[in-house]
Amino acid sequence: MTGQAKAKPNEWPNYLGKGFNLHMLRESTPALVMAAGTFNTGTPDPSGKPMTVPVMLRIEYDASRGAVRLTVRTSNGEATAAISKIVETHLLANK
Repeated sequence: MTGQAKAKPNEWPNYLGKGFNLHMLRESTPALVMAAGTFNTGTPDPSGKPMTVPVMLRIEYDASRGAVRLTVRTSNGEATAAISKIVETHLLANK
């Protein structure tokens, strides 16, 4: 998903770390932010316990255009779509 930056790139670590409880990878730069963690859902897994989904997130920033590309990967397609939408709401301007 791509769009214009709503939040400033220097604010992203705060959003991702404190807001989404993701760990920022040390390889991250101002132009490429990478984070990972888990998302606990209310959806039961086959054993009846709430599902925990691993999450990997990448944000690429083109400062010359103010453009952002957001990539979210999980092991569950519905979780990927939901997390992408939530992060988009906080970090990307409305299209």
